[in-house]
Amino acid sequence: MLIDVAIATLAVLLFASPLLFTSNGFAPDFTNDMWLAAYQQHVIAAHLHPTLFLQTQQLGVFYPLFAFYGGTLFAITGALGAVLGGSTILAFELVTLAAIAAAYGGLFWLARQLGVKRLLAHAPAIVFVTSAYYVSILYGKGAWAEFMAVSALPLVLAASLRLVRGRFSVGPVVCLVAATVVFSGSHNITLLWGSTLVLGALVVYWLLSGASRELPWRRMLAVAGLIALGGALNGWFLLPNVIYAHDANVGSNIVPWSATRLYNTFGMIFDPLREVPTGNETPGLYVQAPVLALVWGVIALPLSLRHRRLWAGVATALIVLAGLLLLIMSSGAWESLPNFFQAAQWAHRLQTYVALAIAGLVLVGVLALTRRAQGGRATGLDRGLAVGLGLAVAFGVGVCAWQLWVPNTHIVELPRFSSYSNRAEALSGPSTLLPKSWNAGTDYGDRSLPVVATTAEFAFDPTDVDDERLTVLAPVPAGLQPFTTNMLGNPNLVHVGGGVRVVGRTSSQHECPGGCWEGGYLVLQRTTEGSQPVPIELTARLSAPVVLGRITTAVAAALLLALALVAAVRRRRRRQGEVRL
Repeated sequence: MLIDVAIATLAVLLFASPLLFTSNGFAPDFTNDMWLAAYQQHVIAAHLHPTLFLQTQQLGVFYPLFAFYGGTLFAITGALGAVLGGSTILAFELVTLAAIAAAYGGLFWLARQLGVKRLLAHAPAIVFVTSAYYVSILYGKGAWAEFMAVSALPLVLAASLRLVRGRFSVGPVVCLVAATVVFSGSHNITLLWGSTLVLGALVVYWLLSGASRELPWRRMLAVAGLIALGGALNGWFLLPNVIYAHDANVGSNIVPWSATRLYNTFGMIFDPLREVPTGNETPGLYVQAPVLALVWGVIALPLSLRHRRLWAGVATALIVLAGLLLLIMSSGAWESLPNFFQAAQWAHRLQTYVALAIAGLVLVGVLALTRRAQGGRATGLDRGLAVGLGLAVAFGVGVCAWQLWVPNTHIVELPRFSSYSNRAEALSGPSTLLPKSWNAGTDYGDRSLPVVATTAEFAFDPTDVDDERLTVLAPVPAGLQPFTTNMLGNPNLVHVGGGVRVVGRTSSQHECPGGCWEGGYLVLQRTTEGSQPVPIELTARLSAPVVLGRITTAVAAALLLALALVAAVRRRRRRQGEVRL
């Protein structure tokens, strides 16, 4: 037990070492996401609830970013920061550290439940958390919200298996609900791809293993219900997200496979070391698969052939792996996907699941070794395979340590944006001032309204917004001419009242392959002729999806609380019965 804790702690601390022991800002999106958590912290501290909107000098007012991107994740981190007395950085680090532990602990727990003994149970977890792309997500890309969602997935799987196979107890239920909240409340792309691939893999395994009659359907339905409740806690932003996503600028953005083809080659993916393509714009983005772990898994494959379920596990991992590599390496396969799957932006984003599939292959291999040892059938070959796995894992740890500390992760594209040398500097300004690392543009600006040409404009002051309400007597352009504003909110999310009405939007265009949209600002017009200042009121609109989303969150929270109370009462009665006996 102690050796397991020591190994897991060392692995988590190794991965987290640049986060914990430096003040580096890493790639721009790292400090962007930290700033977003700080923004929610300010809102929660002032009004005791999160918001769907940003109010900033650069982007304008009522920008509905949190309706489409990590609403719950940033709210949780911001709330923790408020509880810690305004320490956003500490809250950010603690939540990130918990995510790393969830990824490692989830895979280790999964291995233990399946029967893997001794140090072998750590191998799948180490293979995954030291993989090139998993490291790149956090430090090389700075895609913190994506990293959090990816890290929660192994814990969702492990807790689900525990509850399907055993008695419901507090710890596994809490782990499942918490991991589901983070997985479904952080990153839309990971939620779509992760859910699809996990469900697909489970169906493939079910078909190959021939275990349909043995499935505990009632327990599976109960676990599915808990997962549904965990996801429903995110309804306050997920429901508007789903309904209005197609109206956002980025909703029409499909990045061609060719835009990142340099990352999708056989030589780049299967290089056992770590390298980036020459001339790339993201110096810390490494996409190599855990090659030595994959080789070991293939070599160990014959050990599983005598057991149908192990063979089914190997076949499932290889089928998923082959499908992922086909999508990554073939432009035709990638571009044949439905548009909502291509919205993953970059094919190399699937390297997350390549690493998970390889970790799964290693898991089946170490399980086969464990069963052979327990059955007294271990030979010198088994010992050789165990040593080989140890060497492969050690190599992975070594190149991971190099990737964590040696390469440059900063991106500087002045005057547009730049990484921070010290991440604390990103939080040094007022909450209405975006950090200099901001590179997202108006990705969630509106594209549902018709484009209206204007020659006049009026800008609202974001500091005038209080608790999602702005009331002002505004000297807008005279007459009935339409005028551009600095309001980005979708008209289904923002109510415009007073002496003006919405008549359209400005045009939208993207500045880089992944997005970087500009435009999509609302165009207003006076309701009557005149030249005097008019009263204007801007508020968050309680549209049907927004209201239903909040109701969904409240109902899910109430049901989970009720389940917790019922469980507590039953547990107390059971203990009282034991005492009487």
